[in-house]
Amino acid sequence: KSNFKEAVRYFQIYYSQPGALAAARALYAQALTEVGDVNGAKEQYRLLLSANTSKPDFVAARAYVNILLKTQGLSEAKSVIEKYRKATPTSAQFLEREWKLINEKMKGSMVSQSRR
Repeated sequence: KSNFKEAVRYFQIYYSQPGALAAARALYAQALTEVGDVNGAKEQYRLLLSANTSKPDFVAARAYVNILLKTQGLSEAKSVIEKYRKATPTSAQFLEREWKLINEKMKGSMVSQSRR
């Protein structure tokens, strides 16, 4: 864990400089996750996935969705999955298990709210 803390410190310095490479952002997000800075990790994944790139980053999207599921960010997780399912002709089943889980949780939430 101390290696990740040191990595976070270096990434903070790195991203404070102009011209920082987006490729390192996923590693920064992973390091933040490992040291328990979930909000920081979510922000880095959000920045990474919102960058205008021609190639979708399915690995980062999966990691971001996993964090969102752990922090009850169901709506955002669903949005990310929807976007990546449309990204390529072969990605229609991207994160199928997570997709079903989100829909079940959101449906259950709506049912419990309507009973109030």
